[in-house]
Amino acid sequence: MDNLTFHEMICEWANLLEHGSLPQTEGRLHDDAGHCCLGVMCEVLNVKRFENTQIDPFGEYSYGTAYGAALCRNRQILPDVIADKYPQLEVFAGDILLKIPPHLRKRHPSVAERELATELNDSINFSFKEIAECVRYTWPGAFA
Repeated sequence: MDNLTFHEMICEWANLLEHGSLPQTEGRLHDDAGHCCLGVMCEVLNVKRFENTQIDPFGEYSYGTAYGAALCRNRQILPDVIADKYPQLEVFAGDILLKIPPHLRKRHPSVAERELATELNDSINFSFKEIAECVRYTWPGAFA
């Protein structure tokens, strides 16, 4: 895993979400269709990736560890290695709480002031660009 400061990681994550060429997928950190927003963070940090063909033939990937239950778990949630390294990320059950800018709450009326990143990606269908706006709004000091 790369040794970035919290601010460097947040900036690179937002930039890759906003300007990167990774396609967006749902329900998994990374599969053959693309990445979810948390999978993009795994790519920014170069967290070790494992192909899950031994447990699942659908082209899914895990990050962090390749053993047992952790392999299954790390298909969908943020690996512990990231949560442990960056306690500033409000990690809740393997997901990150993001603040939602007011203009995005107006565009998506069902959205609360804070939402889990995977909910924004998978259920509310925010684009990577919109999620990048939430990242910038959540940690404005990283972009000063």
